[in-house]
Amino acid sequence: MNLYDIPVCDKSIMSDSGKLNFFSISKIACYPSFASRLSSLVSRFLLFIISFLILFSTNLSSQAPQFQTFNYTVEDGLPSNECHDVVQDTFGYIWIATDRGLSRFDGYGFRNYGMEDGLKDLCCLDIALDKENNIWINTLSKKLYKYVNALDTIVEYEF
Repeated sequence: MNLYDIPVCDKSIMSDSGKLNFFSISKIACYPSFASRLSSLVSRFLLFIISFLILFSTNLSSQAPQFQTFNYTVEDGLPSNECHDVVQDTFGYIWIATDRGLSRFDGYGFRNYGMEDGLKDLCCLDIALDKENNIWINTLSKKLYKYVNALDTIVEYEF
C-alpha cells in the first residue's frame, strides 16, 4: 500500500486527478488509519534501531579485558612470601602485611619496614586505612601500630 491508497474522507486534500495533494499532507494526520500506520512504522523502526544498538554494544563489551598478573616474591624485594593482608592507599601505594614486616609497593619496587622503622613485632596480620589515609597495622602479639607518613616511620599506638 502506498500513500495514494489511503482512504481519505476530506476531498479538499485531493487534487483534481484524485491523487494526494502533498501541500495538505498535514491534514492526513487527523485520520486514524494513517496515523496508526505511521505510528506502527515509526515504532518498528525505533525498535529495530534500539535492538541493533543493543546487539552491537554487547558484542563490543563482551570481549574480556586482558589483565596482566605478576607474582612478586622475596627475589623481587618482598620480606617474605607469606602475605596476610593487602591495602591500597589514596596515593596509590600498595601495602602488604607479611610475617616478616610491612612492605610498601610503589609499582616499581618495595620499601620494607621492620624493627629499625618502629615495628617491634614483625609478624603483621592486618592492615587498615582510615579516612585520613593513615595506615594501621595489627601484629601477631596484638599490638597496634600506625604508619606516620610525614616521618616515614611506624609508631606503636598506646591504648
